[in-house]
Amino acid sequence: MSDATTILITGTSKGIGLALARHYVEAGRDVAGCSRGASPLDPVEGPGTYRHYQCDITDEQAVREMVMAVDAQAGGLGLLVNNAGVPLAQPGLVTSGKRLTELLEINVTGTFNVTREVVRAMLRRGSGRIVNLSSIAAQLETPGNAAYGASKAAITRLTHQLVSEVGAAGITANTVGVSLVREGGMYESLSPAARERYEARLASAEPVPIEELAFIIDFFASPEAGSITGQTLYLGGPS
Repeated sequence: MSDATTILITGTSKGIGLALARHYVEAGRDVAGCSRGASPLDPVEGPGTYRHYQCDITDEQAVREMVMAVDAQAGGLGLLVNNAGVPLAQPGLVTSGKRLTELLEINVTGTFNVTREVVRAMLRRGSGRIVNLSSIAAQLETPGNAAYGASKAAITRLTHQLVSEVGAAGITANTVGVSLVREGGMYESLSPAARERYEARLASAEPVPIEELAFIIDFFASPEAGSITGQTLYLGGPS
């Protein structure tokens, strides 16, 4: 792995992205984040640095300009965490094609856009790490997850296919299937009944602390994990 040190996290205006950005800034890391709106982390408080970019990840030109700016930061772009996405808890039979298209545009196309531009930057440097956040919903097959689960399953497949194209260049790509994460917003937004149904499908129903998710990201990004690529690790585990 190169000496590039900047972490780019997408979707840092709230939820998991904001919690991860705050975690890494407090740990002294150089972080760049993006979202359509402003971030509560700007200005930053902590031993690390944070720079926010207001960027719509479905806009290819905007993504290209953002990634070039991030890579020009001191330290260079060494790790991408694709977190940005939107949830949808709705039965497939009542999900319109328009709503599905909007979901896929952000969750899949947006992730693809950012990944493509970051890979180009990493290829110039000769190494890099990519961690894509999928969801346990892609495995659980629960009612109301037809569209959302499919979008997250696409992220997993995208990661696996990407490895065949960039592995020889020293770039690794792995996926974390996120479950209920503290500070992520999803856990807090569920009704008690919905939370109970969700937890019943997990082998471990305890909400995941953001530090545990960061630990997994750090493992995939570590020099010792240079040959670990194309893998998916699910938090909570389907029961």
